[in-house]
Amino acid sequence: MNGSWTKQFTIDSVPGVERALGFWKNGELFLESSDHELVLFDPSTRELKNLGIHAYMRTMRISAYVENLVPINGRSEYEEHIIRRLPEGASN
Repeated sequence: MNGSWTKQFTIDSVPGVERALGFWKNGELFLESSDHELVLFDPSTRELKNLGIHAYMRTMRISAYVENLVPINGRSEYEEHIIRRLPEGASN
């Protein structure tokens, strides 16, 4: 087995929560409520914040998204919107 695990905190059961979905900033957790809504749980205050997103039973997923400035297919978004370029030395 490679690597090791470190227990950072323990969370007792949270009333009204179906399952854990993932972590957020500052140790907060995304959870699916028993009403199938996305909630954010702060373990330090034990507060649940309803995020107003509803899903069908057990279809909710959390995916990591990292913004990136690398152009897709070698072209930048700026270049995609250029219709034509004026010849060098020409004015509008």
